[in-house]
Amino acid sequence: MAGLDWSTESCWRRSRLDPEAPRDLPQADLIALLEHLGDVDPQGWERRWRQRSATDLASDAWARGASADWLWALGLPLLTLAEQLESRGTRHLIGLSALPGCGKSSLGRWLEGAASQLGLSLQVVSIDDFYLDAAGLDLAMQGNPWGVPRALPGSHDLPLLLDRLSAWRQGKQPNLPMFDKALRQGRGDRCGWRPCPARILLLEGWFVGCEPLAAGQPISAGSEHLLPPLSAEELRYRQTVQDQLRGPAPGGKAHFYQKQMCQHMIPGMPRDFMADCVNVFLIRHPARVASSFLKGYPETVATDLGYDLQAELFDEVKAMGQEPVVIDSADIREDPEGMLRALCEAIGIPFDTAMLSWPSGPKGCDGVWAPHWYKSLHASTGFAGAEGPLPEVRGRVAELVEETMPYYERLASRTLARV
Repeated sequence: MAGLDWSTESCWRRSRLDPEAPRDLPQADLIALLEHLGDVDPQGWERRWRQRSATDLASDAWARGASADWLWALGLPLLTLAEQLESRGTRHLIGLSALPGCGKSSLGRWLEGAASQLGLSLQVVSIDDFYLDAAGLDLAMQGNPWGVPRALPGSHDLPLLLDRLSAWRQGKQPNLPMFDKALRQGRGDRCGWRPCPARILLLEGWFVGCEPLAAGQPISAGSEHLLPPLSAEELRYRQTVQDQLRGPAPGGKAHFYQKQMCQHMIPGMPRDFMADCVNVFLIRHPARVASSFLKGYPETVATDLGYDLQAELFDEVKAMGQEPVVIDSADIREDPEGMLRALCEAIGIPFDTAMLSWPSGPKGCDGVWAPHWYKSLHASTGFAGAEGPLPEVRGRVAELVEETMPYYERLASRTLARV
């Protein structure tokens, strides 16, 4: 009769993740992941984690027989990223996307437990906790061809999610909803709220980062390999999904303002979203931009200023069938009310005198650049007066102005007239 090993270590290895078990992730993939995190020495990285007893971190959180890859290829790289982010002293959001049922929630439980043991301020939030309440969920899921009670785009309370994330980024400790999928015979419902004081927030979900189809793509795009093919009813609902992915304006507002920087729209960056927006191009004379830029970035080249890309984007929007609106910052400074009235009329929204002033201090929508660029803005309560004469240009400033002026002049010929 074969003997059975009931030693303590043997039972431990059968009941939890074995950190010494063979790993399935190719070493080249792990190296690429660590290089992305700024660590080019995978052996040194593993040695440092072993010295910190990483194999014992929150070990009870792993499912029975879990692969060692969960620890070495997912858990510890994510903790490495979290430690890097926390060292910067500000709040950071990490997105984690994966298919349903593949272990996101289990990984989240381990991350929270391990982070607590390491003294890291990290909290894991599931997008599923932001499902609509029972009444809203039942209404939103009516008519879906799969008969599912939730999970599809449209079943989540996105305005609530955006509101709570915005409050958290402002340094507040917002209450986040909790959702119990077992309630209402498996249809689920909200079951309470919990505070969010952590400095690092990991948002996990199977639709995190999901984008709609590109403009012009048929609604069946990407489904050609499916057997059996999508039914007519499924294709109709797929259009509903696309509408949900394009999403409502945050906070249930009628309009959603997005600030995009031309030099960030590098090749490969999706641009099809512009077809669904009213596009306004704000321009400024190159002499002012180049002089300002060179003070902080002496090695600035013409493409850093974004004029060529701005003209390219302008042409692209026109090719989409729109007539883009162009407004010059100098005109706004000279006559704020007249130009804002003209802008509102051009884009079809009512003018409000409240647009002419604002409270001083930082705003929740400032973004990560605020500490570097918004000192003067935070001190202001309204538009500054008209700008003076253009600065005298010479040397490198003159070279940049000469390179960028043709793009500026082309758009400047289309600027709004004040009302």
